[in-house]
Amino acid sequence: NKTAEGYFRNTVKPKDFYTLYNIFFRNNQDSQLNINWYIPRAQVLTYGSRTFGYTIHPMQGGYMGLFVQDITQKERQKALEDAREFVEVVDSVFEGVRDAIDSPTESLKMTLQSLRDQLLKDEDSAKLAQMDRALAKVEQIESLLQSMKDVQSFEPVKIECVDLVLFVKRFAKLLKPYLDRREVKLQTVFPDDEVLCAIDPEMFKRALLNVLANAIDAIENNAAPQITITVFQNNDRIHLTVEDNGIGVPSLLQDKLFYPFYTSKLEATGLGLTTTRKIITLHNGDISVKSIRGVGTVLEIILPVENPPKNAMK
Repeated sequence: NKTAEGYFRNTVKPKDFYTLYNIFFRNNQDSQLNINWYIPRAQVLTYGSRTFGYTIHPMQGGYMGLFVQDITQKERQKALEDAREFVEVVDSVFEGVRDAIDSPTESLKMTLQSLRDQLLKDEDSAKLAQMDRALAKVEQIESLLQSMKDVQSFEPVKIECVDLVLFVKRFAKLLKPYLDRREVKLQTVFPDDEVLCAIDPEMFKRALLNVLANAIDAIENNAAPQITITVFQNNDRIHLTVEDNGIGVPSLLQDKLFYPFYTSKLEATGLGLTTTRKIITLHNGDISVKSIRGVGTVLEIILPVENPPKNAMK
């Protein structure tokens, strides 16, 4: 604020100083503020969709100077750069693993198949059963390698201007018969107006399927399973949330949900949300999760408001 840059000095006294203090330092354990020893330090405050950096400076006469700067774009850019770096590291690691394992796996499979053919001729059922189990494990490795390739190998993003409300309505309609068979209640919350955004429809559908798959797994043992999909726009951000009333995720594990191979399911690869994060990153967006154990989970996708050509879905 240009007006505040000259410090308050003796001309302006903030009448609600302690209100400001309680807002900015509500977690401070000190009940009294000792202005004489207080050392200025940078802080960050999130208000709605905006992020502010601020510093409180002690001044003469018992006054305090408050400097506030909107650092929303800076924080968003940093988050996007961190996400891109994460994606690059994952792709690099996957490429190295595939290069190291692909050929040996193929050779192993061919050898086992040859041995199996010989066992068929010998009619050795016990050894044949063991060989079938070994081949099944090799096929699991092949499936994992293919999943890693799928995470790496994306087609170029084909951006279209899409009404996200209409897009999610159609997506929910396709999903509803499957959810009905599992007795899952699906709720949707949309604004009255369209919400235009720039996405690759097929790629974004893949991301949503991964998110919904995790939500469905989470509510599997719930007596009244429910999933709620919400779309809304807040200034220059578009929000899409998927909320379930499942088992929830412990707070210490929530940051790991987007890590490769992290899963609690025996038959899963743990790459679904890793893929989803990459897709959202390719859309210059952000994805996060909030969960309470025993209550449920909210996964939120935030996309920037773009100005794409007016060929929105109708």
